[in-house]
Amino acid sequence: APYRAHLLRHNGGRPEPAHFEVRWPAHADPAVTEWGGGSVAWFLSVGDPASSVDLLDAYDGDRDTVPDDTIAIASDPGGNPI
Repeated sequence: APYRAHLLRHNGGRPEPAHFEVRWPAHADPAVTEWGGGSVAWFLSVGDPASSVDLLDAYDGDRDTVPDDTIAIASDPGGNPI
């Protein structure tokens, strides 16, 4: 679990490089596959009073926009959950 190791080591943070690419399955909707990537502004932390972006708070706040079986672990530069 690379994300778990990252969270234990850094508990949040801003990645460098921040860009990521998305590889869509062959059967994906062509309208969706035009989106090929994005960037992470910051990873969410857990229980860090010095951080203004807590993973558990974001989870509670994202329930209207993120599917129930998904949890956001980061935000893009516009504040959208990743």
